[in-house]
Amino acid sequence: MRFGALVTAAILVGSLGPAAAVGAEEFEDRIDVLEIQVPVNVVGRDGNAVRGLTSEDFVVREGRREREIADLRVIDLRALESTDGRIQMEHVLPAEGRRHLLLVFDLTFSSPGAILRARQAARRFVLRDLHPTDLAAVMSFSEQAGPQLLVTFTSDRAQLARAIDNLGRQDLLKGRPGDPLRFVVDNPSTGADLQSPDRSASDQDVEHTLTDTTKSALDATEEVMEREIARQERSYARGRIETWVGYLDFLGRALTRVAGRKHVVYFSEGFDDRLLMGRGAQQQMQDQRLSARVGHQLPVDPDALYGNLSLLSEITRALIDFEKSGTSIQAVDIAGVSSRRNSGFLHSTMARETGGVVIENTNELEEELGAILERSEVTYLLTFRADDVERDGSYHPIEVKVPGAPEAEVLFRPGYHAPEPFQDLHPLEKSLLAADALAAAAPRREIALDLLAAPFQATSGRAYVPVIVEIDGDSVLDSHDGDILPLEIYAYASDSRGRMQDFFTQLVSLRSADARESLPGSGLKYYGHLNLDPGEHLLRVMARNGATGDTGVSSIRLVVPDFADERPDLAGPFAPEPLGRWLLVRENRGAEGSQVIYPFTVKNEIFVPAVRPLLSHRESNPLYLMAYGLGPGELAVSGEIFDSEGETVGPADIELAERVETETKGYEKLQLGFHPPDLEPGGYRLHLTVGRADESLSAKAVMSFRIGR
Repeated sequence: MRFGALVTAAILVGSLGPAAAVGAEEFEDRIDVLEIQVPVNVVGRDGNAVRGLTSEDFVVREGRREREIADLRVIDLRALESTDGRIQMEHVLPAEGRRHLLLVFDLTFSSPGAILRARQAARRFVLRDLHPTDLAAVMSFSEQAGPQLLVTFTSDRAQLARAIDNLGRQDLLKGRPGDPLRFVVDNPSTGADLQSPDRSASDQDVEHTLTDTTKSALDATEEVMEREIARQERSYARGRIETWVGYLDFLGRALTRVAGRKHVVYFSEGFDDRLLMGRGAQQQMQDQRLSARVGHQLPVDPDALYGNLSLLSEITRALIDFEKSGTSIQAVDIAGVSSRRNSGFLHSTMARETGGVVIENTNELEEELGAILERSEVTYLLTFRADDVERDGSYHPIEVKVPGAPEAEVLFRPGYHAPEPFQDLHPLEKSLLAADALAAAAPRREIALDLLAAPFQATSGRAYVPVIVEIDGDSVLDSHDGDILPLEIYAYASDSRGRMQDFFTQLVSLRSADARESLPGSGLKYYGHLNLDPGEHLLRVMARNGATGDTGVSSIRLVVPDFADERPDLAGPFAPEPLGRWLLVRENRGAEGSQVIYPFTVKNEIFVPAVRPLLSHRESNPLYLMAYGLGPGELAVSGEIFDSEGETVGPADIELAERVETETKGYEKLQLGFHPPDLEPGGYRLHLTVGRADESLSAKAVMSFRIGR
């Protein structure tokens, strides 16, 4: 059997999916009902989060219309500390209720020394202060490269620290090969120093290009020339600011695609306020004195006198998008304790216009950064429904009040955007949508998909874990009308500490005519694999129609055994899939993938496992079980059936048909016969126990299956 015979497959190198904050039923170009989720933080006068509020305490208005709160979920991060592990928290916490922190390092208006201080503080911040459920990302801003996302929103503290440690490295901007979403970066080079490719000795701080000590020695003609040079340099500096404002505006709009409330922690020394505000009377007096010396009136430089009001307006407009997207900017002045305070405008304006705070005039950045998180320890996730909303990306302002706490500060996303055509989004927006959906691990069913993953013993202590993704064909084709169907597939596995262990991504391009012939009634079955260490993992998989943005997300917990301890373990059971039902595609991982032995074989016969097999009660159904460490001697096999609610249905009629030895010591393959009882149609789970007949050891396995009509 050959995988991928009917498709062309390529590694996906950059692209991304639809917002999780809005669930909807879509009809042509309109949306019938939108479910809007609004995260709200309520902060008391003491600066701490207000606890104990209920839905009756909130009032939500959209225009003049008061919206009925359909649901309220309280997310108290302090209470979550007592739950049963990071994977459990990540699996159940919605993206809208999680804190998203974007650490932005401004390389244009910061010196290398200041960036180094910021980097050290930020590293301690992500490793020490973030809650396990927090999602953080790292971005750099530079004049040459623009905004560059180094690591996307993730709970992996190691990747965040790695990006911070290597800030400024040009090769880091490329990300790890094969990872378009930027969950994983390259390993840092040994002894790599912080480099800032965006600044040179000739353009450090504009205000230092002219020195006061030499002016007294110049004659009037030289002063006129110097005045003109200063004007040109101010023009150049304002050009840099205009470029920066464009980047800022782009980032504010892109963050609209990220669910929940966001916090941008912006590290910068800022620029000289006089470039925007002017020098007023001081500049006017200097010009008058110089005019008297040269004997004629010099032309007026209005920007030097009065500042640049149009540029000020552009900055304010750019910050409006941050407010609309529910993003506050925590502006961090990384100059440290300094007598030069001509750069406070940038920080105060960004914080004031977005509801953030300013951290300035301090050399203890990490302590101030930790205090930022205290205001958002409790999130009230309000849900209301809006009907008759156009699919046009329009903005709908809302207002949230807590009448019973008039002195409290209520922080909320002041509106929502209606969905808009996926093809109109910028690649970064698509990327953030996909990364956010995967980080949240919340189910998405616009494209229906199902997963099967099983660990097999491999070398170097790591397990080879095949991942089979079944993608429903009808849901993929729904609303697709292009000539090519680009199907994006992403899979990431993180361990119990939130660290990304391995991933694969692929773009499967299908001719729409072929897809409409082969996918309806079944779909596409994709085979990939991961290499994982022993322990508990969370596997997240996403499939997305790259043309329409329709998305499916599914996640499962996966326990990888430590095969070195030689305890008995089972992989499966697996039910073979009837041939010809699915369009089969195998991973494209280059030389690595070609060297891997396909594990689903018995007596050299290949079979394709069904993720959730459809079984018949009229006959015995073959199952295959891969077993480790059972040893010689007679085996006993027993099973029990549970329904979809977890209730016991009864014992399973199951028999051991054959034991097949392999060349690997302690590894064998068991063929079973399973005859289900006459059950109602629906989903069930088979729990198997296999061990020695003398009960000296045993192992357990679980399989989901369906009974048809």
